[in-house]
Amino acid sequence: MLKIIKNSNTFESTLDTVLKGIKEPNLISRIKKHKPDLIKEFESYEDNTTKGNGFKIPIHNFSKRLNIDPLVVGSLRHSELSSIYSSHFVPERLDSRVIYNTILASSVEGCPYCGGIGSVKELDHFLPKSKYPQFSLLTSNLVPSCKICNQDLKKSKFAEVYEDQIIHPYNDFNIFFEDKWIDVNFNPNHEKKIEFFVSPPDSWSESDKKRADFHFKLFDLAERYSTFIAGEYLNTKQSIENLRLVHDNQFIIDCILQHVIDGAKTPNDCRRILYEALKRDLLSSINPII
Repeated sequence: MLKIIKNSNTFESTLDTVLKGIKEPNLISRIKKHKPDLIKEFESYEDNTTKGNGFKIPIHNFSKRLNIDPLVVGSLRHSELSSIYSSHFVPERLDSRVIYNTILASSVEGCPYCGGIGSVKELDHFLPKSKYPQFSLLTSNLVPSCKICNQDLKKSKFAEVYEDQIIHPYNDFNIFFEDKWIDVNFNPNHEKKIEFFVSPPDSWSESDKKRADFHFKLFDLAERYSTFIAGEYLNTKQSIENLRLVHDNQFIIDCILQHVIDGAKTPNDCRRILYEALKRDLLSSINPII
């Protein structure tokens, strides 16, 4: 749930760079012929995803086994549009690899899907190219991600209704990035002692609350956040217990909690969420339950 900045290369300039690496004259000719149509597809993508309507974009099914290879844009078939990415965009020998690497490095805080706990290793097609091959080269459809989010959890999933859309790191509504919608409970009986959960603001629509919950569950953030932060939680808890022998709660907050809260760059950073919860307990109780 990290907001990241789109790559500065336009779809048209990216396509022009990719064309330099294609050797088949017939494919080059047809791509150039249908370039205006591809640009219209890009504009449709931007319009729909910025309005939360990505799920409304029609899918295109492909099956080599069943010999299903539909025309997607003009005379360009599914197999051609999807293979352009792997054959003419990704290879390191091509000029287009510079664009690939720039996008890969754009999320400096980590994987945007899991809020930065995963290290970026690859590019994910936000709308999978298996269903939306016309967007295989669209830079705003290419998301730097960790392998767990991309290969293990998201895979080639796509939404059919608004509530089942994951959060778009480039184009989605600001509430998903600027509002706090994840919180944590302390549970002494839980194996990891802490439980993260979805808690959107009351001002959100029910549809947006369901979307946040869908994203949270799809990327297994309750388990992953608890595992990621478990060691730090236990160490911080012990430090608080030691300090409480000689200092008041406000001193402890100022000494070991507030700098972490202030240093977090997003409201849903799991470390910030944890430290805010510790702070709440210290402020609300003489003997906090942590």
